[in-house]
Amino acid sequence: MISEQKSTQVQRQRRKSRVRKKFHSHRHMRMSVFRSNTQLYVQIIDDNVGQTIVAKSTLSKEFASLKERKARSSELGKQIGALAKAKGITHVVFDRGMYKFHGHVALMANGAREAGLQF
Repeated sequence: MISEQKSTQVQRQRRKSRVRKKFHSHRHMRMSVFRSNTQLYVQIIDDNVGQTIVAKSTLSKEFASLKERKARSSELGKQIGALAKAKGITHVVFDRGMYKFHGHVALMANGAREAGLQF
């Protein structure tokens, strides 16, 4: 049991470092994703300044009417894309962290692409 937990943690840390090392040289904004068991949080960060430009999560009141998590994930992507476009951001680097590009993370990313973000 303990060895399974340790190997899962090691896999996540390796995935996180592998994903993050690919975009240290990019000059674009970074779209960072955090996924908990029930919620999804997204923020667009300017690493040159160290400042969050746009942030949104499924905890917002407009997501209360959507009961399905898949629908909330997709709508979150669309809304973060619209907020980024309003700020003049068109191109970002997608930082999925330790999460696989699968399920809710992928639905959120596809929603952001539908809204006009490029990554």
